[in-house]
Amino acid sequence: MKKKIAVIIRRTPFNTIRNIEGLRMAVGATLRDDSVTVMFLDEGIRHAGQLHSGIVGAKDTSEEIEMLKMIAYSLVADEDAAKARNIELLPGIEPISHDMIAQLIADSDVVIPW
Repeated sequence: MKKKIAVIIRRTPFNTIRNIEGLRMAVGATLRDDSVTVMFLDEGIRHAGQLHSGIVGAKDTSEEIEMLKMIAYSLVADEDAAKARNIELLPGIEPISHDMIAQLIADSDVVIPW
């Protein structure tokens, strides 16, 4: 049975591998016939924009993001969080409203926060 999986990246990328592990897990979740949506919320929004990994002490996530885009899974970002932090989203990451985020989470069978 196909499941809807929401992976929520919500923490700051600074000096941690937590978020990249969440993205790697999201890539792994695509191996089944499940529907995977990656959501960038709160401080996790910084991974949805151009991240200068070496400067902030974070691992580069571009490979995982490109892989998710290539296999056509959904990547969304909180448009208000992006605006508040003046972050231009990477191509392929869709800005959405709080209401749409809430609906995606409510419609998911599995929610994995990182």
